[in-house]
Amino acid sequence: MPQEGRGLDMVARHEETATARRSVESVETKLCRIAEKAREEPGFKFTNLYHLMNEELLRGCFKGLRSDAAAGIDKMTKEM
Repeated sequence: MPQEGRGLDMVARHEETATARRSVESVETKLCRIAEKAREEPGFKFTNLYHLMNEELLRGCFKGLRSDAAAGIDKMTKEM
C-alpha cells in the first residue's frame, strides 16, 4: 500500500531500486538494464544509482584507464 502523499509511481520506483540492490547481477548487466529502461521510458527519473558503486565497478574502471594517461587531481598515476 502506498505511503500517504506518495503516488503508485513512486512506490514502483522504490520497489525496483530495492530489487536491484538485492540482485546478484554483475554491474555490467545492471548498467545494460538501466540503459534499456532509459531508452524505453525517456521520461523515467533514476533517483539513486549509488548501489552500483562497488569494488567490482571500481576495479573495472581502473583496468580501463590508459597507462599513459595524465595524473589525476591527486597527482596519482595509474602506475602509482
